[in-house]
Amino acid sequence: MQPARLITLLISTLLIASSTSASEPVPEGSLPVIDRLVPYQDADYGFRMAVPEGWSRIIAAEAESDQDALEPGYAVGFESPRSSVDDHFADYVMVEILPGAESGAFETDGNSSRVVMVDDRVAVVDELLLRDVQFGEDLLDLVVYQAEIVELGFTVGIFVIGEQHESAVLSDAFELTLKTFSVPDNPFDVS
Repeated sequence: MQPARLITLLISTLLIASSTSASEPVPEGSLPVIDRLVPYQDADYGFRMAVPEGWSRIIAAEAESDQDALEPGYAVGFESPRSSVDDHFADYVMVEILPGAESGAFETDGNSSRVVMVDDRVAVVDELLLRDVQFGEDLLDLVVYQAEIVELGFTVGIFVIGEQHESAVLSDAFELTLKTFSVPDNPFDVS
């Protein structure tokens, strides 16, 4: 099972950004329960969603070489606050938009797959565990929640990724993102 290119790019970007992250640690050693959401409307691609309050927008590709890995698609993410000063991997909500039926999703065995409606579109939702992912000097167990909407000539991937011990909050973040996500216009007609 190979990580999707967006997640691979994000993890490499996070290794660089982890020492300069703007997210402040939260007390108690775990992510706080999500009790407030803030709206987000993407200026470039026109989609809308709600994200947990206090999660910071991040740029998935800052360097031109990183942009080449995403082309011709687009990705945006939101980083959670760190759960402690020893927390080396913040948790993320990400949206990736690709033209056609191209997929950025992780391959799974399909045992956890289910079909849901997201913005009146059919989405395939799945979750998986990635064991012993190398992150700097650490080996981490990461949980990934993913949804793909393949319609109208483009693919929307919605991902929530983080450490396995944060799975309850990450599952909530994923479900809230699915409930609030909308694409009012074809994203490749907007910009």
